[in-house]
Amino acid sequence: VQACYLFKNNIELAQRYTIIKPIAGEEITEFTTGLSKYIVGHYIKIQTDFSRQLITGENASYEFRAQLEMTF
Repeated sequence: VQACYLFKNNIELAQRYTIIKPIAGEEITEFTTGLSKYIVGHYIKIQTDFSRQLITGENASYEFRAQLEMTF
């Protein structure tokens, strides 16, 4: 499940909830919060997100990502 909202100042806030149930292996649950800033329309975007991942029977792990996307 994912929801996001783009504000008038071209900042986007996103939330995602993911459950992965593989045929073999442990179930994975992930919570992600993202923030993006669109510059020059949608030609340049700066994007970050932070995720918390839970795997059945293990400690939680955390991930932070950042990227710059340019379209020509």
